[in-house]
Amino acid sequence: MSQEKPSGSTVASSVRLVIDGPRATITLARPPLNVINGAMMVELIDALGTVAKSAAKLLVLRGNGRVFSAGADVAEHLPPDVSSLLDRLRHVGMGLASLEIPSIVYAHGTALGAGLEMALVADLVYVAPGTKLGQPEIALGVMAPLSAAYLPSQIGLRRTNDLLLSGRTITAEEAKAWGIVNDIVDEAAFETIVAGLLQRSRPALVATKRAIAKGRARSFDVALREAVGIYLDELMTARDPVEGLKAFLEKRPPAFQDR
Repeated sequence: MSQEKPSGSTVASSVRLVIDGPRATITLARPPLNVINGAMMVELIDALGTVAKSAAKLLVLRGNGRVFSAGADVAEHLPPDVSSLLDRLRHVGMGLASLEIPSIVYAHGTALGAGLEMALVADLVYVAPGTKLGQPEIALGVMAPLSAAYLPSQIGLRRTNDLLLSGRTITAEEAKAWGIVNDIVDEAAFETIVAGLLQRSRPALVATKRAIAKGRARSFDVALREAVGIYLDELMTARDPVEGLKAFLEKRPPAFQDR
């Protein structure tokens, strides 16, 4: 992970962290699609830890290149790598969810799979016009554990079922109507929103976020641990998940046998 300061140098990395006074910015920088692999998740965990220890009062999360993120590396979903990948994904999700300061995402192009899962955990999510969002994991015979743990309490059971069971891609307009994103804005409008948040008092932002978190009926941490357990102990002991992932990597249709 490269940690940039206004006066610092940049080191090549798949995650860039800039802390500029009250603003911390994490940028996914693995173009062209910002595919998230295990090594990138380690960098994200490290970056979130650095932000948590800083005096910043707002975290901005965005992607560099054509898209926000096309999702996680499919090859690393296969055994034996999947256990480590999911553990790191859980730590990324909890690292973002447990930040005491607010987080805000600006997604563009596409936000799919683990990329969308990560964005959903942020406190505020804005997307550029034309952005496509989705959880296509089901088409590969697997699932989206973070979204399964997080979305039901956020957008309701029916819409969660639609998104996760169909695997379809939805438009920015649908995502806004469902409450998955706050709004559809261009770059300039997003920066105006960020500037407004940076004018707020840090203690007020922290206290308000803590108070809102108390309103959650169920612990996200517990739900996410259970979802990851289902993924590893039930789903990945079946045949079809491995077949679906291998078919994707081999660029062929999967031959599911429902077992």
